[in-house]
Amino acid sequence: FRRALYDHTEGNPLFTVELLRSFERQGALVREEAGHWIEAPGLDWEHVPVRVEAVIARHLAALPDEDRALLGAASVQGDRFAAEVAARVLGWDEEAAVRRLSGPLRTRHRLVDAVSLDRVPSSGQRLSNYRFRHLLVQRSAYDGLDPVQRARLHEATGRALEAIYASPAEAQGERPAGLAAELARHYEAAGMALEAARALHDAGRQAMRLAAFRQALDRFDHGLALLAAEPPSPQRAEIERLLQVARLGPQRNLGGSGSARLAGALARAAEAGAGDTQGRPRLAMLSAEASLLTSSGQLEEALPVAERMLDAANQSGEEAIVAHAHWRFGLIHHLMGDLREAESHFDWVLGRLTPERGAELRAALGYDVMAHTRAFSAMDQWLFGHPERALAQSAQAVAGALEQGDLFGQACASGVGTTVLFLLRSERTAVQERSELCYRLCLQQGFASWQAYAEVFLGWLAVMRGDLGEDAGIERMRSAIAAWQSTGMIIGADGLVVVLADGCLAATRRCRPEEAALRAERLEIALAAMEPLLGSKVPCGQSYQAELYRMRGELLLEEDGLTAAGEALACFQQALQLGRDQGALAWELRAAMSLVRLRERQGTAFAADLAEARRCLREAYGRFIEGFDFPDLRDAAALIANHPRQGIGHYPCTLRT
Repeated sequence: FRRALYDHTEGNPLFTVELLRSFERQGALVREEAGHWIEAPGLDWEHVPVRVEAVIARHLAALPDEDRALLGAASVQGDRFAAEVAARVLGWDEEAAVRRLSGPLRTRHRLVDAVSLDRVPSSGQRLSNYRFRHLLVQRSAYDGLDPVQRARLHEATGRALEAIYASPAEAQGERPAGLAAELARHYEAAGMALEAARALHDAGRQAMRLAAFRQALDRFDHGLALLAAEPPSPQRAEIERLLQVARLGPQRNLGGSGSARLAGALARAAEAGAGDTQGRPRLAMLSAEASLLTSSGQLEEALPVAERMLDAANQSGEEAIVAHAHWRFGLIHHLMGDLREAESHFDWVLGRLTPERGAELRAALGYDVMAHTRAFSAMDQWLFGHPERALAQSAQAVAGALEQGDLFGQACASGVGTTVLFLLRSERTAVQERSELCYRLCLQQGFASWQAYAEVFLGWLAVMRGDLGEDAGIERMRSAIAAWQSTGMIIGADGLVVVLADGCLAATRRCRPEEAALRAERLEIALAAMEPLLGSKVPCGQSYQAELYRMRGELLLEEDGLTAAGEALACFQQALQLGRDQGALAWELRAAMSLVRLRERQGTAFAADLAEARRCLREAYGRFIEGFDFPDLRDAAALIANHPRQGIGHYPCTLRT
């Protein structure tokens, strides 16, 4: 309360005393039982006591006409203003305006303060910046204008600002970040809906650069609301198309790329004719369509859309858009299990996309293609059997997003990066840090889908700690997976279910002998979750199929022991073949380890089968060229030497500490 009081009065004795007395009269400040003054509900800080208003109004009324006109024009800009803008609005000489402001209005009347002198680099235009000594002075000057004066002054102020910053295209970076929002405010107050809507489009794109997606969506929607009352015209249709296309990005990032809201936004953009245009609006439409199809598991249908994106991007000659098309191709092929094809597209992005072009895409799409590419390429590197490269690429994805200040990129890179750390069986502390970074960003910024992703790993960590929160951790994972899927995300569910199964298996192995029912329940949770995700035609894709089959075999052995050996063996052999077919050496190695462990458990009657399983493991291990200190490779080396360690096949949750 004290801070708010000072902010509104700036310590002015008259303002402070009168505001407190006014609050008391209104019942907004009351005495509690102990005799202390407390704030009552409904206190209105925008209220100005009559006596204060009268004092300021009398002071302004006593000024010469030209000073009142100057302050009126300045008040339209806000509590801070530029003398040159006010001068242009009034048609005055700039020096005359500065003399009045720095002269009697500052020294004798004490109504304004000088702040700074700036210049627009490209034109050399001076901007003499002042502020009203108190917000109430600005408000009184503004309230003294009649509706006609206000509308005319707002229009003139908007025109003046546009003229001052009408720099060449290469100098557009000189425009203040908040200029578009200011122009929208002035033109809306002037009743110029088309100009205001166009400025809101620019203001929303600026918010997109900062990952302020809620603000961006609000601005785009406000622009569309302004257009609703405008009669049809080519200009109105063009601005509506721009706004409908622009809102696709924040809608996707807030609600999820498979959400019904994105589907609705895409339909509205199509109705506005955006699909019939060329250039960036057309490419943005294709991007949203490909994103929706990919996220909902329609991977075969997404490929021709990505092809059209690439063709249109190549025709446009814009390398940034070409990079985005390659990213989309890479993601689809990654999900389909076509790892080599995926990496060829990821390599194009990593080798050609510059930071400047990446920033262009971030403004248009709302996310950093480079961060996303590095994050998923890191997963491919792990699958190829390059754990060191995977770890470095994943760390670079997070670091690059942090360096760029890209909040959505940080959420993606840390979320997918947590998966990479989980697969590498990296330090639990690192998994915790990545998960918490992703979760914190999602809570702050409203990234719904990535929040569910982070919650899966936070639940898994609760299980790994082995405390009394094991079942709470399992339930958190289940709820998070359901939340992920509720946003329309079919893809990614397979990887998250692997994490759930790993946690359930770890919790089961800690059960006491008398907890048979609890063991059965935990195993059933994992088996039931993965059952719909197994097969060659499942919509979640094929990238995790090998590990899903391997984990199913481990769960069956844990549930029924060697009674389930035949079914488990089929799962391990399926996992081994899938790993080989995909060129996923990491999956192949894990499946081979599980085969060796199963044959060891079966005893001397299966000695020949054990020898064959060891041969497969040695062959897979021999194809690795790096990462021999990582847990999977250490476990494999121990099995080959017939000194089994408690690793991924027996305790898949074991982490390096």
